[in-house]
Amino acid sequence: MTSLPPPPDAAPEDTDPLVTRYLAYVRVEKRLAQRTVELYTADLHKLQANARKAGVALTDVKHTHLRRWVAQ
Repeated sequence: MTSLPPPPDAAPEDTDPLVTRYLAYVRVEKRLAQRTVELYTADLHKLQANARKAGVALTDVKHTHLRRWVAQ
């Protein structure tokens, strides 16, 4: 059984403003389902954590970073 991601209001205090704005966009403008937003939230927090560990800004993440992180 897979574990559920934390709800959006349990986001880390240091969530990147880009992530926050994107999640607001998909929730309000795109009107995605709550569960979809929860899954996006979990994935984007993982992406942000990987970028932070690698010392890479989210705006500087390249496909090579993504491939490495997905392979882990």
